[in-house]
Amino acid sequence: MKNLLYEIVTIIFNSAYEGKKAEYPQLHCLKKNEIIDLIFFLQYHRLDMFFWYSLSEHDKAIFSPQQLSMFETKESLFKWRYTKQIEIANIITKLFWDAGLEFVFLKGLPLVLTKYKNGWCRYFADLDVLMPIKDAKKGAELLNKEGYQFGFQDKCGISGFIQPASIRVASKEEIYFKEIFTHELCNLIKQYEDGFMS
Repeated sequence: MKNLLYEIVTIIFNSAYEGKKAEYPQLHCLKKNEIIDLIFFLQYHRLDMFFWYSLSEHDKAIFSPQQLSMFETKESLFKWRYTKQIEIANIITKLFWDAGLEFVFLKGLPLVLTKYKNGWCRYFADLDVLMPIKDAKKGAELLNKEGYQFGFQDKCGISGFIQPASIRVASKEEIYFKEIFTHELCNLIKQYEDGFMS
């Protein structure tokens, strides 16, 4: 099974960057328990949506109706979340540009916009922003005026959209600890009217 997983992950990475369907002839040899193990492995390593996107209709036939439903539901949730994150990034960009702040988005957002043909496949639950220390406090103040607060997503499933999530407000100790002992501010988080959290 280990060699099979290595082959599948290699195919997934090639397919993700090219945005093409892939062929997985080895899938049709798997037993039911091996299919479950494969799905768990891919979910654990956050590759399941890249895998799902790359599957041909022929290869999707190995999954049970429940497994197909899980993938389809998750796909629609990922696409919704991707769209929401892009909308929020545009709002934050305008907010910071209008205030004359220097900043750049890091990690998830730039990757989904530049490296993947189908960015919605990639897990990303937040927007990471890098800015000079001189602008960080002003950036946090602007986000606070927009309804963001220092805090964390609490009691959530996969990136907050499998189970309803709530916000745990950060303590003063957590806020100060981040400012004093790390290179970042405490997370700023907001729950939108439709339940989306970023």
